[in-house]
Amino acid sequence: EAYEKDFNGNKSNVGFTNYKVYVSQVPTNLEIFLENKKVEPGTNLNVKGILRDQTGEKIGSTVLLTIKNEQEKIMEEREIATDEFFVVPIKYNEPPREWKIFGISGDLENEMSFKILEKEAVSVELVNSSVIVTNVGNVPYNKTLLIKVGPESLNVRPYLEVDKSKKYSL
Repeated sequence: EAYEKDFNGNKSNVGFTNYKVYVSQVPTNLEIFLENKKVEPGTNLNVKGILRDQTGEKIGSTVLLTIKNEQEKIMEEREIATDEFFVVPIKYNEPPREWKIFGISGDLENEMSFKILEKEAVSVELVNSSVIVTNVGNVPYNKTLLIKVGPESLNVRPYLEVDKSKKYSL
């Protein structure tokens, strides 16, 4: 507001204008967000990139997310919208290791690691008069199993490598 005052102090010749000032968002920080830093085999890794400006506000853009295994081999790579989840299935028999996620958006980069957990698991099938035990985990299986079929029971301690099976007669 601008005005002029006369000798008596009264306002005269008054003017007013209004301007809006917009400050452009400047990306200053790229975050990588994981739902879980420890992932069980056979489940999904959920990861997203979050881009923030100089005030900490989120910026809508894209981010290139790259998932690499312990040998730096690219397992998955995708460009997605920021603040949107990238869902990566982890195979049921993927060995327990630490993998890395790399994010790039413009000139900003970030990385984070996550761990694939150990999972000891077997499936047991009854086929005619045989029991088939299969390792469906991601590490060798070496525990004692008590298998009951009606009044019959059987204690077995199979040593099974990943994806291997053993057959037992009842």
